[in-house]
Amino acid sequence: MPGPPEVVEERIDQLSHVAAFPPPSGFAARAQARDPADPPRRVRARRAPAGDLAGQHRRAQERKHVMTTPTLQPQPGQMPTGLGSVRGRVALVTGGTRGIGAAICHQLAEGGADVAAGYWRGHEAAEKFMASMSEQYPGRITVHEGNIGDPGDCRRVLREVIDSRGRLDILVNNAGITIDRTVAKMTDEDWQKVIAVNLSGAIFERP
Repeated sequence: MPGPPEVVEERIDQLSHVAAFPPPSGFAARAQARDPADPPRRVRARRAPAGDLAGQHRRAQERKHVMTTPTLQPQPGQMPTGLGSVRGRVALVTGGTRGIGAAICHQLAEGGADVAAGYWRGHEAAEKFMASMSEQYPGRITVHEGNIGDPGDCRRVLREVIDSRGRLDILVNNAGITIDRTVAKMTDEDWQKVIAVNLSGAIFERP
C-alpha cells in the first residue's frame, strides 16, 4: 500500500533533495566534519619528482650567485681581471683616437702599456687625444695617420711603430666603417670600401 497522500509527498520531497544535493565526499566531507574550533590544518604541497627538485635547486643557486657576486673593478694601474698583464708591452690600436678605440687606448695605457693610436683624417680629434693622453702617460703615447683600407698605409704605420718602440706586441683591429644603405642601393665602390676597412685591414696590418 502506498500510504496516505501526505506521506507519499513527503518521501518524494526527500528523494528530490537527495538527488539535487548529493552528500559531500572526500576533502569536502572532512572539511564539514571538522570542528570549527580546531586550529587550521596545513595543506601539504605535492612533491615534485627528484629530477625537478635538483633542477630547481641548481637554478636557485645560479640566481643567488648572480645576485651576490660582486663586480670587481680594476684598481689604478691594473687591467681588468682575465686580460693578463700588459705592463711594458707595445700596443697599436687602429681607430684609436676617439670612441671605443680611445677607451681601449686609455685602458691599455692604464695597465702599463706603450700605446700607438692609428687614425684617418680626424686631425683635430687626434691632436686632442694626443695632448690629453700625453699629459696622463708622458712618453708612452704616439699617434699615426693612415688609411686602414690601404695596404701601403697599413705597412707604413707598422714600420713607424716598430721603429719608434723597437717592437709590437699587441694589435687591436678596432677601426671599422659602415655605409648606411641597403645592399640593393650600395655601389661597387661602397662595398669595396667596407670590405677593405672592416675585413682586409686586419690582414694588411699583420706584422
